[in-house]
Amino acid sequence: MKFHNGDELTSADFVFSLQRFMSPESTNPWSPTFRRTFDRMEAPDAYTWVLRTLAPEPFITAALAAFQIVPKNYIEKNGVDYFRKNPVGTGSWKFVKFTSGVSLELEAVKDHWYRTPAFEKAVIELVPEESTRIAKLKRGETDIAPVSIDRAIEMQRNGFALQPLVLPSVLVVTFPGIWLTDGPTSDVRVRQAMSFAINRQEIVNTFFRGFGKPGGSFFMSPQTWGWDPNWQPDPYDQAKAKELLAAAGYPGKFKDPVIKVYATTVNWIPDFMQLLAGYWDAVGIKLQLVPIDNAKLNSMVLVRGSQGIIGTVVPALTPAAQNNVYQTNNLYTSKGVRTTGNDPKLDDLFARMSVEVDPNTRKALFREFQEYGRSLYIAVGTVQAFDQLALGPSVGEFSADLHIELFRALAAVQHKK
Repeated sequence: MKFHNGDELTSADFVFSLQRFMSPESTNPWSPTFRRTFDRMEAPDAYTWVLRTLAPEPFITAALAAFQIVPKNYIEKNGVDYFRKNPVGTGSWKFVKFTSGVSLELEAVKDHWYRTPAFEKAVIELVPEESTRIAKLKRGETDIAPVSIDRAIEMQRNGFALQPLVLPSVLVVTFPGIWLTDGPTSDVRVRQAMSFAINRQEIVNTFFRGFGKPGGSFFMSPQTWGWDPNWQPDPYDQAKAKELLAAAGYPGKFKDPVIKVYATTVNWIPDFMQLLAGYWDAVGIKLQLVPIDNAKLNSMVLVRGSQGIIGTVVPALTPAAQNNVYQTNNLYTSKGVRTTGNDPKLDDLFARMSVEVDPNTRKALFREFQEYGRSLYIAVGTVQAFDQLALGPSVGEFSADLHIELFRALAAVQHKK
């Protein structure tokens, strides 16, 4: 295996990459997990890399499957800044040109060790305006374009084929800092009421025009490892929601009964959160809907104990993952970066599950962990949305993993810590 500049991939690149990933300067949310479990690593020869953890950790294989190996000699010779502008990897696409805010151009690697792409070139354009994307598609200037639900139906009526992405996007509402506030979200019955107040099927039928399903969890859908088909979202039940609120003494019991609900300015989230606010208002919950820039919200969400989000409702639009163990650690446990979970039982279940070597026992513990987390209502799944790609006339049927290949190509040229 070779990097795109011709250098051979060796175990030294693995050592270099993981050291870089675990460095104090790394801001990747998975880095703390690696640092906690890491013991040492060895490279006894050019083709052998040994990673030793302090305890058994089967799930590290899932993290390493997504871990990107960067070229040690190339970076040490040219510097990090040069590498970021002229990246090389070992993937089946190689970097050609990047114009910030405009496009990324890639070229297929001929005789690639794994698989040579069927296309000679791929150009990924940044076109934020949907009407412009569709116009380019109609003129034949673009072959594949992501489209909103409304425009997907229109494109389908006009003869354009649609291709759903393999895994859905899942909108989860989270309740940060429930143990740090004396506000309404501190009471599980209020959080339960907010779940029962949502008519998920109505949202799928109307807001998503049928391109979705009720439910889902944080980075999790039925395609995710450990999913239990018995997990179903709460039914729409306004009477039960009002009963739960009354049992919690809402609103009179709370000094400030108003719940702040953040709505990031990304995609359809503002409209979606406005829709959820309507359901919550209908059962008597007092709300303050706050639009917020996504970067600003993330700067609070990904810092445990951030005062700005304690006692609020925060949306999390997450892609479903093939394996979401580390993501749920960040959400549910006191070791995670999010200010969401702080329950000793969750910590214990995760700790036991993460070192369990028997696969059947491990899955059973993970499901118990997930079920207990769901019972706390600190992260409530609402809808799984199936994002659509509109295809131009020159594109025939293709395997559903094409977008994964393009994602890998994008990831290969980013190499962010």
